[in-house]
Amino acid sequence: MFDDEGWLSLRTGRQQRDLRTFELVLSARGIENRVRFDAGNWHLLVQADDLLDGNRELVAYERENVAQPPVPLPDVIDNGWTGVAAYLVVIWSVMVWQVNGALGWNWLELGRLSGAVSGGEWWRLFTALTLHADLGHIAANSLFGAVFGLLVGRLLGSGLGWLCIVLGGALGNLLNVLVRQSDFSSIGASTATFAALGLAAGFAWRSGYFRALARGRGTSGAWRRASAPVFAAVAFFAYTGIGDERTDVIAHACGLLVGFLIALWVASVRLQLAGPRAQRFFGLTAGVLLALAWLSAS
Repeated sequence: MFDDEGWLSLRTGRQQRDLRTFELVLSARGIENRVRFDAGNWHLLVQADDLLDGNRELVAYERENVAQPPVPLPDVIDNGWTGVAAYLVVIWSVMVWQVNGALGWNWLELGRLSGAVSGGEWWRLFTALTLHADLGHIAANSLFGAVFGLLVGRLLGSGLGWLCIVLGGALGNLLNVLVRQSDFSSIGASTATFAALGLAAGFAWRSGYFRALARGRGTSGAWRRASAPVFAAVAFFAYTGIGDERTDVIAHACGLLVGFLIALWVASVRLQLAGPRAQRFFGLTAGVLLALAWLSAS
């Protein structure tokens, strides 16, 4: 319809703004163009000699700018605060009992992690997670444990999340004992805290959220974006997990590693989707393990 003017329609749109990006693409490539309204549609026009080149440029642009599907967000199982509240109640209650010698126990002697685990005193793997040296020690573990525990609870559910954190802390302690195989003593929830960090990083990586995000942003540096949770966990460990001579670096590293491995398994079987009843069972199991450990220690 535009032949008599020496201009041909290259693209059409219901509204003028539908053609604005194409106008910019052609103008950037030095191809003269104009927009005209005719017969109920807007037309992007180019001269007849530029028709093939213009179409080639627009096809290349469209191929490079295919709309990406929305990146799937990880499922939020619950708000995570129930598990955090239970964690804080447990460690602060034990701290008060420890300081006051409740029940006539020497809580540190009964519950600290030591080489005695190799002799069958399994309960120390759990009881040591609830003991702390001083106010600064428990305050730090309260803060970081709450932050990472909240994240794990949102991803896995408070019940399953905190069962995994408790088991990750205990297995991290076991690995610590096996690595050292010497006379040592260790207390604190930091092994479980780093297990929570490993859980969050491992689950986020294994669930594929960051891989989908990387694909949505192109191939350049995709593997780095896909591995962002792992890099973040290692960076946080390097920043906070390595301190002075009082810092149990091996315990922190063991907790991080075990938590990461547990997360890979949980994500692969999608255990976090088991349902509310299962979440309550998992949470109760975590509490029973800690109570049974202290009863065995006494």
